[in-house]
Amino acid sequence: MTVIEAFRKNVKEELNNIHWSQAELARASGISKHTINGLLNGHHGPSLYTAYQITKSLEVSLDYLTEGADE
Repeated sequence: MTVIEAFRKNVKEELNNIHWSQAELARASGISKHTINGLLNGHHGPSLYTAYQITKSLEVSLDYLTEGADE
């Protein structure tokens, strides 16, 4: 699994764990719903800024969100 695939999978799992929608993540992170949707549906990977804003909003580390990626 690539880093981006791991990030996508782990963000989705974390949203499920905390019972947040994509819209709630968008509001909390300041990232548009369109960007969040594209990221989670595999249309593109996150920019460094987007990844940072998501980790801050979910209160997790980037290491946590990329766990499971092939080295």
